[in-house]
Amino acid sequence: MSSKTGDSTALIFLHIPKTAGTTLNRVMERQYEKGTIWEIGLDQASMDRFTNLPEEERAQLRLVKGHRHFGLHEYLPKPSTYITFLRNPVDRVLSNYYYLKGNRRHVHHENIVNMNVMEFVNSRYSAKNVETKYLTGQAGMQPGGECTEEDLLKAKKNLSEYFTMVGITERFDESLLLLKKALGWNNVYYVKQNVSKNRPPRETLSEEDRKEIAKLNDYDMQIYDYALGLFEDQIKQYGPSLKKDLENFRSRRKILGWLLNPKDLLAGWALNISFKFKKIPGKAALRKIFDKIYGIRK
Repeated sequence: MSSKTGDSTALIFLHIPKTAGTTLNRVMERQYEKGTIWEIGLDQASMDRFTNLPEEERAQLRLVKGHRHFGLHEYLPKPSTYITFLRNPVDRVLSNYYYLKGNRRHVHHENIVNMNVMEFVNSRYSAKNVETKYLTGQAGMQPGGECTEEDLLKAKKNLSEYFTMVGITERFDESLLLLKKALGWNNVYYVKQNVSKNRPPRETLSEEDRKEIAKLNDYDMQIYDYALGLFEDQIKQYGPSLKKDLENFRSRRKILGWLLNPKDLLAGWALNISFKFKKIPGKAALRKIFDKIYGIRK
């Protein structure tokens, strides 16, 4: 994996949906000066605004992030490195399902709200091998797009050569401590953001159904296992103090997450409220206020 970043190096966060990236966003936004963060949306217009920035403005960016596939480094006129989080593919698919069911503002909410899990998994609304597609740079990530062994090899190569760190959602706290040490971050205490509501325990899904979801996302299962190996290597590099550091972090996180970052608590509350309504008066204005608070450009 690539080396530790410095002030002259831009950080690119490749945000794969439903991998705890929204929570990580709030942590990252505290690490960089206002005006040096650029967030790219899913729409092409958002990508065009980024690529059409004058070169001297792109050179000033310290953090570029968003739900975009691998390849953003090609648009930055300075050294850069990536980070990302991967999640057990079965749990990521399930989290996405409950997120879509609970988010009345999402474009696909009405299409899937009456589906059960397996109906959703086998529908065109559930993209397959999303994590692999993001890492290979497949533009658009169309639900029906297929992955190949070549894509898997490319995803592994990209992770090894271009990423300073790969985090694991199920080991989020450990991942944060690794990022803190690798990138020199401060205050990585957090308030959970964008957590799917009303999700039943994983035990309610049969083992047969879990195997079916895993089979449909076989390349993601393989890239996830590969990422786990990279993660364990990073754990070893951290050193023997990790266990104690993790205990201290977890004992303080809930209290300090609120006390040190009250605007994160407000942002999470506003986000959860917004999911319950299709239209919210002043929603666009509210989003602009939060972007200004965090210093995000779009």
